[in-house]
Amino acid sequence: MPKSKIGEFCLGGRNHTPAGKRWILLCAVFLLVGFAVSCRGRDEGMESGAGSPAGETGALSKEQIAKLVPRIKENTPENTHFARNTKFEWVFLELSGENPKGINDAVTAEFRKAYPTVYLAEKEIPENRLVRGQNNILLGYDKGFRFSFEIKMPERNTIEIRYGDWEGNRAASGCTIRYKWGRGEWVGTQIGPRVVS
Repeated sequence: MPKSKIGEFCLGGRNHTPAGKRWILLCAVFLLVGFAVSCRGRDEGMESGAGSPAGETGALSKEQIAKLVPRIKENTPENTHFARNTKFEWVFLELSGENPKGINDAVTAEFRKAYPTVYLAEKEIPENRLVRGQNNILLGYDKGFRFSFEIKMPERNTIEIRYGDWEGNRAASGCTIRYKWGRGEWVGTQIGPRVVS
């Protein structure tokens, strides 16, 4: 297409009809919106601090990990579905190998401050802390609970955590929460229903 024809097409024709002017305005708006979204995405990526933004490489920065640990801790049973001031003597912390690097260690360290004893494998739990029924079937835990969390990163600066806890056959819960990273904080943007038994 010759240069003069390209100019005519981009400017909506030689005589700049109202339809041509609307076309120009529409193109300009799309360009500006695209530019703004592109810049915002770069800024959000920079907010994540040192390291890769969540979702890009599956890594979380030290700041993101530090801010995520309290979010995970607030989903333990004494904070969600047990009576206020409930105190547990121990926790069996089920860690997922799929979680981003560094988060399992940070959560374990935090739980060691919060609970007198933290077990990282079921076989570590002493028999006297297990409540068994007929045929030696495990019915629950004595003064403790099992807690798990699995982190997925569906998109950049967004994580989804599936929480689960089990205290016994008649006491357990589960919930999935999606968090968005922005302005140095993890903010819950989607909270699924908490299923409690």
